[in-house]
Parts: sequence; structure tokens; C-alpha cells
Amino acid sequence: LYQNIIEKININKGGNYSMHQVITSHIKEDGSQPHELVRTKGIHYSLYNLEALSLLGNMAVKLGIKQPYWRNDGDKGNLLRLATDYIYPYAIDPSTFPYREIGPNDTARSIARYLARADYYYPEEGYKEKVEALIDSDMFWI
Repeated sequence: LYQNIIEKININKGGNYSMHQVITSHIKEDGSQPHELVRTKGIHYSLYNLEALSLLGNMAVKLGIKQPYWRNDGDKGNLLRLATDYIYPYAIDPSTFPYREIGPNDTARSIARYLARADYYYPEEGYKEKVEALIDSDMFWI
């Protein structure tokens, strides 16, 4: 299944498109995701896209692909980690988000799910503690 998905990505992008290119085309060096930030629910779609990109990273690991998507994206640093760190404060306090975020959101639960996965790849980043703090907070249960 994973191989099939990876092959479809390559075919749909003209045959010369790597997962590295997928990730770097969605995440800027500061961790922002410009395609998602211009949407009406920028936090929601940034988290949704980050979830999808991280699943591609998981598939790569399971397939034994040597590009370390969870560790390094070349000279840009690790874009999945940077994207996590970029969106985290806004997921915790959406009122500080400088883009549009219309309607109700469940960003605390969304970021907690993602941080739990990211903690496996980045145990040194303190994501586990952030998840525990979120679960203990009122905003997680709203």
C-alpha cells in the first residue's frame, strides 16, 4: 500500500518528483505553510497538511527510503519539525494567529494528536510534555 501511494505521487507529478520535493514545496524555511495560511481556516489546514506530510514521512520510513524526512531536509533544516514549531503557538492560542481562522476550531486536540506522533521522532523537543500539558488544560476538552 505505501509503495503504491509513493508511486502515485511520483506519477502524478510527472515521474521526477520525490517526497523531499513534496515536503519542501509545502513548507517554507521558517516552518510556515503558505498554501494553507491563505485559506479561511489557516491553522486547521496547516495542521491537516502537516498530518498528511508526516504520514508520507512515516510511509518512507516503513519503505526503508533513505531520505530522513523526520530528521533533515538538506540545507533547510528539518521542515516537518519547523512546521510543528511554527503552528504550535497558534494552535494553543488561535487569537494570536495573523491569518484568517473562521469558525470554531479544535486546534488543541489536533495539535495534541500530531505532537504525540512527532514526539516519537523528536523526543528531545519536549513534545510529550506539551501533549500532557494540553490534555491537562481546559482548552483540550472544549
